[in-house]
Amino acid sequence: MSQHPVSCILVQPREPTSRVLESSLRRAAPRLSLRQVQHINELAKKLNELPALLLWNRALPDEQEHQLLSLIQQRSPDTILVKTSTTHWEPLEKRLLEVEVCTVALTNESLADQQLDYLLNYANLKRSFRHSKQLLRLSELRCQWLVDQSREPVAFLVQGKHVHLNVPYLTLFGAEHETELLHQPFAALVQQGELGIFQSLLKSAEQSIQPSNKVLLTLYQKSGEPFRAEVRFIPAVFRHQRAVQVYIHPLDHQLDLKTRLVRPDSDPWQTPATLNASPKVAAVSKPILPTQPSAPVAPAPVKPVLAPPSQADKKGLSLHGRFRETLTVRAGEPALLLAEPYLQTGTGKKVAYAQLKQYAERENNRRRLDNWTLRQAMARAMLPAKAGNDANILVWVELGEWFLAEPNHAAEYLRHLQQQPLLAMRLILSVRLDAFLKYEGTAIRILPLLKKVGSQLALEATPAISQPSLERAKKLGVSFVRLALDSAQVAAWAKTNVRDTTLQTLLTQLNSLGLKVVAEDLADIASMNWLCQSPLHYLAGGVLDRFRQAA
Repeated sequence: MSQHPVSCILVQPREPTSRVLESSLRRAAPRLSLRQVQHINELAKKLNELPALLLWNRALPDEQEHQLLSLIQQRSPDTILVKTSTTHWEPLEKRLLEVEVCTVALTNESLADQQLDYLLNYANLKRSFRHSKQLLRLSELRCQWLVDQSREPVAFLVQGKHVHLNVPYLTLFGAEHETELLHQPFAALVQQGELGIFQSLLKSAEQSIQPSNKVLLTLYQKSGEPFRAEVRFIPAVFRHQRAVQVYIHPLDHQLDLKTRLVRPDSDPWQTPATLNASPKVAAVSKPILPTQPSAPVAPAPVKPVLAPPSQADKKGLSLHGRFRETLTVRAGEPALLLAEPYLQTGTGKKVAYAQLKQYAERENNRRRLDNWTLRQAMARAMLPAKAGNDANILVWVELGEWFLAEPNHAAEYLRHLQQQPLLAMRLILSVRLDAFLKYEGTAIRILPLLKKVGSQLALEATPAISQPSLERAKKLGVSFVRLALDSAQVAAWAKTNVRDTTLQTLLTQLNSLGLKVVAEDLADIASMNWLCQSPLHYLAGGVLDRFRQAA
């Protein structure tokens, strides 16, 4: 038996069978942690410790057994229910909701030792297997997320056919939509004379755990245009089945340029002239902000967003765009980027987006900050369109209270998005819940119009959001909700693997209303693993940023 601590629970102990059970268990598991409870109602908290065995030392009526099995399945599904008898034994069998039950005979001490030793080893194996499945699922989600965010063309193949591909892959082969390549054999894109090399490498990757060496192949675009590329096949897992990742590095310089992302380089933060200029890379015909008047006007000084900076910080203030990546939990959902710029001072200090918003609101500069952020978001959202495909990508932009308080400015965005429907579909405009409730009269006029032109709407909320507020927001066209979670509370739930929480109830309500959920402030891997089993769509937080930096 393993030397790791083993947890068991004994319900309604009675002599002398309880003493025999404990003696046998301690011989099988030297580091035994045996808890005793007197009533089934006390079990709920104890089952959060995920015991290996639950020992029932008395007669168990059918109704009470059904209640007990339901409780085990909810709290600790790997726990084995062990009943005791002085006359007979019963082998393991699965009962309600796949919970396993058996009966141990205590007539023979040696036989009881063998039975309990087997059950403890089997319970440990079950727990290790479930833990391995969770880690594999986590690894699979992270791998898919890295593929979706990669700037290199990457695709998943199952039995030689495409099952998932990223935006640069679509661009490279000239496909307008992923449906043109999904479920199509990769061999159809390979030159006929090189099929033997391709099939050999693919078969090797499907049957082993070692990636292949890079090989030069001649591939064909959808238009029939050939190009040379370095191709590598790497064993992978996709949706619980064996798969192969194919990485392609085109040798044609022009093809490679199509997959590069251009960072917006204009910085309208320092002077009025640059404030009114459109970003060079944005596919926008007119600037969103009003242009300067033709008559000569003395330039007004630009008020800094920061609280009174030092003399060194006053020089070289610059605003930089940043798009934070999220983890897509549900298959088939488009990639989601969160627009969160930061301010860099003259001394090199960086002011994060959360602090930047506070400073901007305090100095009445929030609309100006949002205008700049929205322009950068438009430029980023238009990159897939410039590359010549309809690949799904969404960019999330949080707007201040002014968006609902000043309808005239919202009308400017509406007119602009009407002229660019593809751009509108890739933008998610969000407002805080308190601003939505405060200006609900204005929201009733603005939000349906934005929804009509294709723009997606969202609310910034906490788990305390009420059901009536959700229903009213849904009627006005809101399709996303970003929840700012309490990371400490989520970590506690994840540690004990509790499922019937207020958060899970809220997520179920949001899902029933058809609202997509972005869970924010994810602090550790255990919380990430726990939330991945919940009915939400995207995850964001510090742990994902660490993944991205490590990658």
